[in-house]
Amino acid sequence: MSAEGRQNNFNLWSTIGINYSTIGTPLSVGTYLAFNIGVGGSPVYIFGYILATVFQMFICVSLAEMAGAYPHSTGQVFWTSVFAPPRYSRVLSYWVGAFTSAAWFFWTVGTYLFAAQLVLAMATIGDPSFEYQQYQVYLCYLGAALFAVLLNTYLFRGYSLAMRAMMLVVNGGAITVFIVLLVRASPKRSAHTVFVEFVNATGWTSDGFVFLLGCLPGITAVNGFDSSAHIADEIPDPARQVPKVMIGTSALASLSGLPMAIIFMLCVVNEDNLLAPIGGQPIAQLFYDSCASTSLSLLLMFIYVFVFFIACGALTTTFSRVLWSLAMERHVMIGSWLSKLRGRRELPENAVYFAALLACLIGLLCLGPTTALNAILGSAAICFFCSYMVPIVCLLINRDPLRQMGSTMNLGIWGVVVNSLALAWMVLMSVVLVFPQYLPVNTSNMNYTIAVLGCVAFVYGLNWIFYARKHYRDPKNAASGGDLHSNGGARVSPA
Repeated sequence: MSAEGRQNNFNLWSTIGINYSTIGTPLSVGTYLAFNIGVGGSPVYIFGYILATVFQMFICVSLAEMAGAYPHSTGQVFWTSVFAPPRYSRVLSYWVGAFTSAAWFFWTVGTYLFAAQLVLAMATIGDPSFEYQQYQVYLCYLGAALFAVLLNTYLFRGYSLAMRAMMLVVNGGAITVFIVLLVRASPKRSAHTVFVEFVNATGWTSDGFVFLLGCLPGITAVNGFDSSAHIADEIPDPARQVPKVMIGTSALASLSGLPMAIIFMLCVVNEDNLLAPIGGQPIAQLFYDSCASTSLSLLLMFIYVFVFFIACGALTTTFSRVLWSLAMERHVMIGSWLSKLRGRRELPENAVYFAALLACLIGLLCLGPTTALNAILGSAAICFFCSYMVPIVCLLINRDPLRQMGSTMNLGIWGVVVNSLALAWMVLMSVVLVFPQYLPVNTSNMNYTIAVLGCVAFVYGLNWIFYARKHYRDPKNAASGGDLHSNGGARVSPA
């Protein structure tokens, strides 16, 4: 089946649910506690989050403006094709597609791994004598992947309905965590400790640089803005709905994550315990210490496990749609198989299976210390930045297509300012995130992000040489030929 005339599998609320579930900021921000222990401490965790989310919103708004004019399931790949100089549009859109698929792949892998670790941390709270092995982490990882596949195939009807309530579920879970910690944690840390006491155990002499290193949690907690763009074929009126979802969910996530970041820092009862936490998850240790109750700790951990398993499904939804939409443009060698739609709902089941299989294979390499998870999330962040920077640069150079088409999210004269701030932030943080968090560098604390990015460039470079150079279709040209896979045509006229 082709993409043309596909069924609307999602509406506005289920799309919001998917987008919100991929980040789950009010809860997921708590799982990044390990990244700031010694890297600025509590003040960086909070103020770094604020700085990161403000600039991340500039990125979101810049992308939403393009989505409001050109809704398309390849998202930033298509926008690059539209705004780039014709001479370079094909090669630039190819590499944006490479970084887009890599970003969603790394984020999916990281979420599977988080889900697995949270399950075992919950088991450890229930039975303190339990000491898990690495193979058990991988088994739980496989379980998360299997659950994600089932949600996106056999259980899809119920899944799409459940997504409509996920914003309420995530925020309700966050409120529960907030109240329990506020009531049970004793003694709470002082305001000076939470907001002022800077901790630099990294070995870097510049506190300003350490502050930037500590922005990774904020970047990861509010990201993946293109999620809703990749299901443009499956929602009605995408030119209006996609920008609404992008900006609405990201703004809500940014605002709801801040009080949770503060309450987590306020309710750290024993900071030393976070260095060797239960099940390797500092959030589990924080619950155990603060609640002083196994039952309450298990309740809060169950909320986390449930939300993260749903997030596994949402990430797989988006990653599979990225693979499918790029396969439609003959981006990779197995594109003809990946692009097939199956069943009454016309689901990209082959892409779902391949997304989960690829994540399971790479998951074997990710079972290690926190630095391994840092490399995964750092690589995801930089790949997202690379996929966002190219269309934004092209937009800054040539805004004519936007003026000609119009957008349901028109920034007007502020467009250049917002685009420039977003670009400056991404360039800065792309450099910062390849540096190691701790000095001196050794095999256990090395930042492997640059090596991972090198692998991405190598794999997609080979794919370009041996396949895509001859077969890859510029999405803009394919769309103009009547093969646009965006619900309802190239766009919907703005109001």
